[in-house]
Amino acid sequence: MTARQPGMDHPYYALRAYPDPTVVPWPKNAPLAVCAIVHLEHFEPPTAVQQSEYSRRDYGNRVGIFRIMEAMAHVGLRGTAALDIHTAKHNPFLVDVCRKAGWEFIGHGLVGNAPISSAMSEEEERGYIQKSLSLFESYTGVRPVGWLGPEFGESTRTPALLAEEGVRYVCDWPNDERPYAMTVPKGTLASLPILVELDDAFMIEQRRLTAWRWRRAVEEAADVMIADTGDIAPLMALSIHPWIMGQPHRIRFMAEALQNLAARGVWFATGRDVVEAAIPALPTH
Repeated sequence: MTARQPGMDHPYYALRAYPDPTVVPWPKNAPLAVCAIVHLEHFEPPTAVQQSEYSRRDYGNRVGIFRIMEAMAHVGLRGTAALDIHTAKHNPFLVDVCRKAGWEFIGHGLVGNAPISSAMSEEEERGYIQKSLSLFESYTGVRPVGWLGPEFGESTRTPALLAEEGVRYVCDWPNDERPYAMTVPKGTLASLPILVELDDAFMIEQRRLTAWRWRRAVEEAADVMIADTGDIAPLMALSIHPWIMGQPHRIRFMAEALQNLAARGVWFATGRDVVEAAIPALPTH
């Protein structure tokens, strides 16, 4: 494990702050890009005591996802499905419905509770990534250009190893409000930052806030980010878990938030759409 150092202790991007004159405007000069990264994941229950908790996640893949998809389709938002291998293998219907809806698939590791970490050797991590991408392609028919690690897990090597394998953007760096290019030894890579403060698991499960407050926070964030458009081309990357927001007592608030975003003239896009628009020089498959 590499010891952390003061300042910018990694090679992946240089320190910068706003305003930034290199900003590329969104299509149709939209004031805000909105991307919904939907977690389709499975957690292996290590003990029988925890089985009910993992069953909640299973509910999202079998029930909640369809409410999520309906709410998103109503405003023309195609999802970016973070799909782990266990879910792709054992829930082929999810692959089919997402494909028919025009969603993008991005890699999400092997299983939800087996993240990449610095405890892995370089060989172990490279093998994990190669196995994940290979199996992903076999179950979905596509090789993903995007990646969100389970539990945002990474080591100091992960961006470089992902780029070596052809991944073109990662969602594990929640440190910005627009995509940015990353420097890697081989290949090309961008960061598509998720707004973790608006992650439904963070707000509702951890902070115990209501779905109504989540909707209000999304709308408040959009208003501020739109007001900042003069300095940045802002991105709202929402992290959505169907077992949370797909519950019958919460879905109304997600649907209302999306409708209110649409009324603000935002650009709804997949992760790949966002990266291609923001960083035209970054090649993607």
